[in-house]
Amino acid sequence: MSSDGRYGNSDEDDEASRLLNTIPPGMRKRSINGTVSGFLEPSEETKSRWRSIRVMYLTMFLSSVSFSICVSSLYPFLKILDSTSTTDFLGWVVAAYSVGQLVASPFFGFWSNFRSRTREPIVVSLVINILANVLYMYLESIRLEPQIFLVIARVFVGFGAGNVAVVRSYVSGATTLEERTSAMANMSAFQAIGFIIGPLIQTALVPIGFPGPVHSPALHFDLYTATGFFSAVVGVVNIVLLVLVFKEHKVKNDEYIYRNIQESTDTEDTMQDLMPPDYVAVVSSIVIFFVVLFVFAVFETIATPLAMHMFSWTKAGATLYIGLALGGAGFVSIGVVFVIKALSKRFSERHLLVGGFVLCLVGFVFYLPWGHTYPDIQFAETDFAPGCFNVNAILRLHHINDHLMHAIVVPLNNFDRINLKHS
Repeated sequence: MSSDGRYGNSDEDDEASRLLNTIPPGMRKRSINGTVSGFLEPSEETKSRWRSIRVMYLTMFLSSVSFSICVSSLYPFLKILDSTSTTDFLGWVVAAYSVGQLVASPFFGFWSNFRSRTREPIVVSLVINILANVLYMYLESIRLEPQIFLVIARVFVGFGAGNVAVVRSYVSGATTLEERTSAMANMSAFQAIGFIIGPLIQTALVPIGFPGPVHSPALHFDLYTATGFFSAVVGVVNIVLLVLVFKEHKVKNDEYIYRNIQESTDTEDTMQDLMPPDYVAVVSSIVIFFVVLFVFAVFETIATPLAMHMFSWTKAGATLYIGLALGGAGFVSIGVVFVIKALSKRFSERHLLVGGFVLCLVGFVFYLPWGHTYPDIQFAETDFAPGCFNVNAILRLHHINDHLMHAIVVPLNNFDRINLKHS
């Protein structure tokens, strides 16, 4: 075959190639690890897609806030609803949230996959979350077993938080390979910030006080119920954004054509060079993640009641100080992220994990009650005439501890009744 026959159409082929590689106005072209993506997307489509992703960021943030906003006040609120409740029952109240989320996550995930929709399950979950927070607001108006309704409210708040899996799935599917790592990292960052902001919002609500500005039989608005009101309001805002701003976007894998600008290598040889998955490492990572969350459970369960008993804090005081402590711990965790990022360049992940858990162990050692002294004990001051008891004696009890209250023995000589009240 002549050279003309072999190469006669080269100019036409080059022209066709140039036309195929031309990027029309308003379109974009991505570069990924030495390859050029042939995926083209109108700029307006890109803006709409990223607006929707940012709505998902907000949804994740508000979900974390609705969980952590009442961590520091849950036990004091439980004691207000039922003064006979113990920390054992508090464990059930805390677990109720996780049970609701455990049930809801696969349910909403199946719904999203079956309907190929993201907005529907998220809106429904937010409506459930709003109704649960409204119930939380009205718990003080319920006279019959309000502590049981507290558990029910926490179950449905957790059920509403089951949209987290759908949110993560949407962001993963609505981003390109180049964008995905950064987007998922941002998602985790917003979740962490929500955990930080929640207790600080509760701390900011402490000045409302108890019983608060509104304490009618039909409605109580105080530092405890204000958290439910706040969560319900931001839930409504979230729904409005989902309806007006959010759009369904899906970036399919087959929409990408990667053209390697380097020397092409044999695909089969490359696949053979890949390491097989290390299932032991995967399982170990899951167990480690479980342990980390288990450690966090200490703060959402016994931190507030322990502080109230050990430091004689009032309900409002414990809510304030534990909220500040959790907020401070959240800011420390942000600093740890940057420190780990720098240390990961010099140390292996294994060493960093070991170092982190050693610090956790040291922290729990410090939690132990060291020394031979005890915390300041609650005490009672009495005002009566020397040498005798008076029916009109004034008893003023400072930060009475429940255990101490039951241990007090008061002589009833010349007394018909003595009223003891918490200061």
